[in-house]
Amino acid sequence: MARHVDTMAARLPLLYRDGELVRGLLAAPGVQLEIFDEDAAEVRRAHLFDQCLELDEAARLAAVLDLAPEPWQGLREFRAWVHAIRNAMLGEGAVTVRAMRRLVAELVSGLDLATEAEIVPRIAEEDFASAPSVTRPALVETPARVQVARVPPAAGGLAPLGRFELENRGLDDARASFLLVGAGPTGEFVPVVVNTTTGQALLYLGPLPPGARLWIRAAADGTATAQLEQEDVTAKLCSVSGVVEGAPWEPSAVTRPARAIDLARGKNDLWFLPLAHLDERGLDRFLLALPGLVMEQGRFDQTAYDQALFAQDPALWMMASWREAQPARFEVTIPAGALVAPAGASEAAIEARARLEIAIDQAVARLRAAGVTSAVRLLPHVETQRQADFLRIVPTVRIVETGPTGGERLRESEGAFDVTKHDDSTFV
Repeated sequence: MARHVDTMAARLPLLYRDGELVRGLLAAPGVQLEIFDEDAAEVRRAHLFDQCLELDEAARLAAVLDLAPEPWQGLREFRAWVHAIRNAMLGEGAVTVRAMRRLVAELVSGLDLATEAEIVPRIAEEDFASAPSVTRPALVETPARVQVARVPPAAGGLAPLGRFELENRGLDDARASFLLVGAGPTGEFVPVVVNTTTGQALLYLGPLPPGARLWIRAAADGTATAQLEQEDVTAKLCSVSGVVEGAPWEPSAVTRPARAIDLARGKNDLWFLPLAHLDERGLDRFLLALPGLVMEQGRFDQTAYDQALFAQDPALWMMASWREAQPARFEVTIPAGALVAPAGASEAAIEARARLEIAIDQAVARLRAAGVTSAVRLLPHVETQRQADFLRIVPTVRIVETGPTGGERLRESEGAFDVTKHDDSTFV
């Protein structure tokens, strides 16, 4: 107020400028001018996004960018959220990898400052990896998705000449892995899996006893390995290329070490049969030649006489798995195993970390290209040790009872005159 009084008094003649009465009169409009200045400052501050004091005021300013606060956001969180999205929109472009990395890095730093806790480690744009990582932030394009299919989907196991379908919805061809489990009283012999879509086949030259598990795993270099329970049986695994139904394959088509079966994009028709090979047991189980696809298990009123074999009970369970690249999708992962917060504020920091994941996910979703899906995950600190369970037969425990040791002696069971003592005898 004094500033306004001095300003008005300076405009008066010199004779009235310092009078107490004049200054008292000027104090009344000075108070009004002071109130006007405060109102003007509030109006000005309400039009500055970084200085406004109310969330509603910030929301009205952010509406220019079509951004509205979420129910879980406070003023400081909303301000950091808008800054990161604005910089991504006006910087490299909303759909570039670099812009997405910058968006995530700015959100992490901005929300850390807003919550006064280091809810995840600070990251920079250059820290991002392009492949999945548990120690570094990553932005992975077309991330892999593991698909698992039970073959067949219904109960009962897989009988010889059984056919099933696997669909690869990924961006590229995929390599299939299989788990074969022997069933029935005899198990299976020389199992062969054929992908009739690609003309590839895998065959295991050996028996698969009841309950035994055979893992056929596809490696990154395209080869395949085999493990029967705890035994490495890769040497018994072969692959065949150019398989044609009803025609024997040439020895030159057999490959060792085996190559994994490829799943082409879309639907793949697979075929299972036990096939005879020299020096391999299974005469009452396997087929002596590669039949055509028209051959089936003989069933009354269902199959043709010259296109059917004597029916055999299922003696195999099978599961298939593969990794397919998801088209039009990217994934952002951030290691969030460490949480640094002031003493007594752990609960609030944990809630802030959950809000951070939601904030990044919604911000990325706003800026991704049309038709593209995304996912954001904060990775907790975990330690895993993969292992499989194996059953071993425990020998029968034999319990042997023995008498006590020491100074014990046998007692007489009958009494005889002048032979047994009175205390060690019984009535005859």
